[in-house]
Amino acid sequence: MRFETALGEQAQVDWGSLSYIGEGGIKRRVWVFVMTMGWSRVSYVELVRRADTAAFIQCHVNAFEYLGGLPRRCLYDPPMADQGDHPGQGRGEASDLEPADAGLRPASGL
Repeated sequence: MRFETALGEQAQVDWGSLSYIGEGGIKRRVWVFVMTMGWSRVSYVELVRRADTAAFIQCHVNAFEYLGGLPRRCLYDPPMADQGDHPGQGRGEASDLEPADAGLRPASGL
């Protein structure tokens, strides 16, 4: 379901993983961060090797730089929280984050 939002009001964040077979037939996993702006539906996608808080925050900073600013808040989908394999909220908890409240605005320089 699409929600109409004002310009710069919100971004939706998804965090998941993809598995692949690497060299030597070894099964590997890569983490996928996706931030989609609510108004324009422009998305930023980044693949990372680690699923820790530092990587999760750095993905946010990279997305804000790529998108040219910060949304008023970021929304995190309950299915993402249900996966139990992401940094941040506990299992099954939907949440939102206001980047300025999280200290990201000064750190990002945006």
